[in-house]
Amino acid sequence: MHSEGIGEGTERRILERIRRLEAPPRLLLPAADDAAEELLAYLREARGTVAAEVAGGARGGETETVDDLVSVLASYQARRGA
Repeated sequence: MHSEGIGEGTERRILERIRRLEAPPRLLLPAADDAAEELLAYLREARGTVAAEVAGGARGGETETVDDLVSVLASYQARRGA
């Protein structure tokens, strides 16, 4: 798809930048670790919490960046309204 008025290379660069803007942001692993520890500290203080741990990419340290923080929570209390 080539638009009139701009060159093919310019169009390709614009479309690539749009794709990058639509991609989820990635965090460097040290920043993700810090955020995960802060989240876990909060979750572990919640009433009924048995355990809270990091899961997913941030746990394994297999990559230098992650695009999400996943946590797992075990609780004695059932979620109300579920």
